[in-house]
Amino acid sequence: SLESFPSFGSRSVRVFRWHSGQPQSNHKSLVARLVFSTHFEVFYTCIILLNCGTMSIDAHIQVVHNHPAFLTRALLICDHIFTALFFIEFLLKLKVFGWRFYWPSSVNKRWNFLDASLVLSTGVLVTWIVP
Repeated sequence: SLESFPSFGSRSVRVFRWHSGQPQSNHKSLVARLVFSTHFEVFYTCIILLNCGTMSIDAHIQVVHNHPAFLTRALLICDHIFTALFFIEFLLKLKVFGWRFYWPSSVNKRWNFLDASLVLSTGVLVTWIVP
């Protein structure tokens, strides 16, 4: 069935929810409201921009070897923080939308697939599993 969530700003959000005979839990509803909120989008847009800034600083210190020692450590800490934040975003969207949201069956979903691939491969895999 089609379920409508409250309007955020000038938009209202609709999502499909399969009825299993059980009422939807408040937890999932709160997660969905968070994911659909403008604050969530603005927060993650700022995180993406900050991540771009730290990547540019990291690229610069790879070329110019004359940099303060603390900068390398600070960038490593930032990398872990950004990885954690992007992984949390992935998990929240996975909870709300399910796996089909990331399956590249349409042009729009290919971007979701690319986003998940980047988070899981260059983020989680490279940063945490195979450092």
